[in-house]
Amino acid sequence: MAIKLLIIFFLFPNVIYSAINGDQCVTNKGVRGICMGFYECQSAVNDYRLGIFPQLCQNSNKYTVCCPGNNKVPSNNINRINSQTRPSKQKCDEYSKIATNVSLFGGLSLGTFHTEKVETYTCELSISLIVGGEPAKANEFPHMAALGWRGLDRYEFNCGASLISDRYVLTAAHCEKWNGKLPDIVRLGDLDLRSNSDGVQEQDFPVEAFIRHENYDSRQKKNDIAVVRMRYNVRAWQKNIRPACLWSQQNINQNQVIATGYGSTGYAEGNSDKLLKVNLFVSNTYRCGEINIDNTQICAGDERNNRDTCQGDSGGPLQITLPNNKCTFYIVGITSFGENVCGYSNAVYTRVSAYIDWIERIVWG
Repeated sequence: MAIKLLIIFFLFPNVIYSAINGDQCVTNKGVRGICMGFYECQSAVNDYRLGIFPQLCQNSNKYTVCCPGNNKVPSNNINRINSQTRPSKQKCDEYSKIATNVSLFGGLSLGTFHTEKVETYTCELSISLIVGGEPAKANEFPHMAALGWRGLDRYEFNCGASLISDRYVLTAAHCEKWNGKLPDIVRLGDLDLRSNSDGVQEQDFPVEAFIRHENYDSRQKKNDIAVVRMRYNVRAWQKNIRPACLWSQQNINQNQVIATGYGSTGYAEGNSDKLLKVNLFVSNTYRCGEINIDNTQICAGDERNNRDTCQGDSGGPLQITLPNNKCTFYIVGITSFGENVCGYSNAVYTRVSAYIDWIERIVWG
């Protein structure tokens, strides 16, 4: 995590002198605003992360910014975030810092120099609008994992997974066995499973234990969730190997999600060696095509554009990012099952938030 110092002396024409929090101001674009602390103004934080310096107000003890319109961060959101003390939230905060640069945003105020920390994010995410999917870029999904079974001359990768700690990946319970055998390895950080010239350095970890949910029902396809413990810890995070966060809320606050996997690119086609990504839409119903689902499952797809997950994507993540941090992924679902004809109907995903306590008990208990 890099730290750099940006010194801004309040000597510019657009600085509003003798202002205090709550005073009215006008931005250099002619928009009326209110002077408030930098971190209280969402638009100022967003602009700064894009390299745009906010207009500054000034008072006797600290700097403030001219915040246009009603861009104040709701206090109830701040309190809710601070109240989340469960292990997965604490680990999420830790993992988010891996892809974060911290700058010291500072200036002079009546002869006194003040600084505050501002976080900027650096990652490779580039989502555009897997069946109907497109290849991912190097380092774009650093939590993506693949489960491999030892074959005659190479590993066969038949399920996906998500790195959620330095020792565990999250996957589907139905990935426990392939032809009666447990997976042999977890592969991390790979962009192309069959190529050594894809620009990334993958790492393989032997599987120590496959822990599926105790109430997994293979016939009803319920509680289709498992964690895999690797024999060794990941010793150091890399650009292409970094854990994702777990989404702990029942509701997903956006209807567009991202699915990734090494699965088939079409019906009756073989699995893809390349990591694919696709944008899907969440259906907020308890019916997924011809399938009835419950509140432990998610229905998602894009039937209009024939986009879907397919065979081989099983166990892989359904994920979102938040508007103020595109570098941290939240796993909202695990690819579970769908129709045989990929891309022509929505698929069913295990809802991660329904199993947060179970995951935390095993991974961080």
